[in-house]
Amino acid sequence: MGIFINGCSAGNNETNMGKLIIADEIKKVEMSKGSTGEIKSVTLNDAEEISDLMVMVKDITVRQLSKAEDKEFIIPRIEANDMVNIILFSDERAWVGNFMIWPDGYIYVADIDSMLSDKRTISYLSTSEYPGLYELLDSQIVIPED
Repeated sequence: MGIFINGCSAGNNETNMGKLIIADEIKKVEMSKGSTGEIKSVTLNDAEEISDLMVMVKDITVRQLSKAEDKEFIIPRIEANDMVNIILFSDERAWVGNFMIWPDGYIYVADIDSMLSDKRTISYLSTSEYPGLYELLDSQIVIPED
């Protein structure tokens, strides 16, 4: 999702995903299902499809997680192996963002700048659930045929 920046001020730990995205930087989107075993994936290169995805997520409100909240949320969720992972690229090599969504509709966003630094990764969690968005994204991911 474009380049993630720390969009929260010291007194406000909520923002929307659109403030964490520089959408014109996104040229390629990798969508995958699962974190272990057989991982299903699809790549989006079409500018219109990428724009449609960004429109769907830009107004979603997220709140910054503390270190303890992050650990408590993400570890069991990754182990469940049922998330859709979205990785955004500015070109074929440069990773400029990501988010994950689970069947219950919670969305987890990592601040890409913090991921690339030597400091703790700053992460955000949606304040509402979006199971319809999960279903839509999950339906777009298929196992490639041999």
